[in-house]
This record gives sequence, C-alpha cells and structure tokens, in this order.
Amino acid sequence: MPGPFVLPLVDRQSRVLHSACDAAQKEFLLNEIRSDNHLIPAAVLGGCLLLGLVIGGWMLGSQIKDTKLADRYVTVKGLVERTVKSDSAIWPVTFKETGNDLQQVYAKSEEDRAAVLKFFKSQGISDQEISVGQIQVTDKQANEYGGNNQGGPRYIVQQTVTVSSSDVDKISKAGQKTSQLLQAGIIIVGVLSRRFRFRHNREDGVFEQLEQCLLFAARRLSDARYLVAQREWDYWRTAGPAALVRTGDFITDSVLPIFDSGQAELIGDSHALASDIAIEAAPGHTPGLSMLRLQGGGSEAIVCSDLMHHPLQLRYPDWSTRFCVDPGQAARTRVSFLKEHAGSGRLIFPTHFPSPTGCTIERAGQAYDFTYCGETTPQIGARAEA
Repeated sequence: MPGPFVLPLVDRQSRVLHSACDAAQKEFLLNEIRSDNHLIPAAVLGGCLLLGLVIGGWMLGSQIKDTKLADRYVTVKGLVERTVKSDSAIWPVTFKETGNDLQQVYAKSEEDRAAVLKFFKSQGISDQEISVGQIQVTDKQANEYGGNNQGGPRYIVQQTVTVSSSDVDKISKAGQKTSQLLQAGIIIVGVLSRRFRFRHNREDGVFEQLEQCLLFAARRLSDARYLVAQREWDYWRTAGPAALVRTGDFITDSVLPIFDSGQAELIGDSHALASDIAIEAAPGHTPGLSMLRLQGGGSEAIVCSDLMHHPLQLRYPDWSTRFCVDPGQAARTRVSFLKEHAGSGRLIFPTHFPSPTGCTIERAGQAYDFTYCGETTPQIGARAEA
C-alpha cells in the first residue's frame, strides 16, 4: 500500500518548495524595496553636488571675466572736470617809480603809463578795453612807525592799468610779450598775471545756479574797496622774507593783487566807515592791527581781531604770544582794552575764541573773566572751580 503514502509525501514537498519560493520572492521584493530606498538619498545628494558644481562654475567664470575686464575698465569716484575756454580776461599791470624828488618821480611814472598804454595798443587792445587806476603816492618819511622804512628813496609812486577784454586769445598772446615793458625800464610790481573767466553754454544747465552765484560774487568783489592800515602796509611791505617764514609770502599771494587792481585804500589809525561803524587801532600783535566798533539800538559791539588769542589772556593780560611783532605793546594795548570794557556790557568778539565767540568782560579780582552771550556763568571762573 505504497500509493497512499507516496502522494502525501510529494504534496508535502511541493508545499514546502512553494513556501520556499514564496519566501525567496518576498526576500527579493524586500531587497528591491531597500535598494530603492537607498537610491533616493543618493539621488538627492547627487543633485545637490551637481547644483553646487554649476553655481561654483558660474561664480568662478564671473570672477575670471571680471579679472580680465579689470585691465580695460576702471571705476572712479570724485569730481567731474571739463576743460572750457574762457570768454573774458582781466589783466592788471602795476608799475612804480621811486626817488627823492616827488615831481621827477611823478613825471617818470607818467612816462611809464604812456609806455604801457602804447604797448597795449600795439597788441590790438582798444581804449574801451583799458582802464587807468588812481595814482598812489607813499612818503616814507611820513611814516612814524619802524626804523627800517627810513632808508632808500623817500617817495614811491605807483599806478595800475587794467585790461578787460572778451578776446582771450589776444590777451593771452599779449601777455607773452611783456618783456618789452621790462626792456623799456618799466618796473613791474608783483607778478604779471591774467585772470580768465567763462560763461558756460546755457544748454548745459548743470552749472547755471553756480554761475549766477559766482557772477554775483565777482561783481561785488570787483567793486569792493579793501581798507589797509598805513602802518600795517608800511611794515609788511619792508619786513623782508624773515618775517614771512612761518606764514609764507601772503603779501605777494593775497595782498599785492589787491593793490595791483587799484582796490586797496590806505587808512590811518582810525577810520569811520559810517556814523555807527568805525575802525580803531590796536597795535602790538602787528603794528597796524585794527578793531571794528559797531553801534546801534543803544548797544555796542567790538570785533577785536588778534588782540587776544586765548581766554587765559583775560586772567593774565600781560601774556603775549610768540608771534606778536611787539609783545610789550600787545600787552599794553590788551590791558587798556580790558580796563575800558570790563563791566560795560559791550559785546566783545575775540576772533580766536571758540564758538559762540561773542561775550561780555567782567572784573575778576585783579584779572578779568568773560561770559558768553546768552549765558550767565563766567567761563574761566567756572573752569577754575571745577
């Protein structure tokens, strides 16, 4: 009876084999799923690396491009400049003669003037473009300050002839021939300089307001008078290079052009500009140092310029700076000024004092103190107590 025993065995083996196949299939499917799950992070990582390579390559390429372009391009900051041609020129020529006989000196100065006018006309400059300034006569013996001014010729006669023209090329060419005046024996004062101005094209528009401001200022400055104390002028004119070592030659740079243009006016120790505005002498720091006194509405104010350089000079009025021409005279002038104005309520403006500068002066024992305008606490006393 083998049959009944064989069939069950085969069937059992078949079922076992089938179960093994199912298990193997399930294991295979699980492995596939696990494999797919491992590919997802790898794919994400690969995408990130690819994106990073793309961005890095783009940045590197841009940097290389910028480096190469740097040889051909520059970036600039600051002002923009433009070269323009002037459309007007002003050319002052100042000449002088010296001597001990005033009539002879004046006659020679008139000959110089005629020679200068002849030179201008030979360069095609018309009478309408020429203006003759006032004659300035200096008598050195009339100067009572300083002993250095007594040597040499007594009289100095000086004149200025000014050319104003819109033909800048003509003036420029004429300026190259001024050696003819020197060869003729004419003593030219200072540097022969020509000043050129321009007006821009209205279509530009950018500089229109600036131009109007400059023209307004130029008109005011060209019409201005510059008051110069005679003592001050006499001192600096003959002081020599040694007196200008610290400051530089501001006489040639900033003062002589004013005389050259005929705009300077020499005044005495005191000078009234109006009924309520006057110039007063304060010698010491320089021989012709001046102050400005203002009056109005029952009040007075004084701009005392270099009379004081530091607030400590109120506490120690006899202290003078090492830059004072005459320290002793500077101290005497300062002491007299403080005595006169202490307790007067007058508003004083020492130009070297810090803002707000304007102050009143009061007695402080044997010395002085000051209180800024609008305040109530004396400045030196408050600092001493602190």
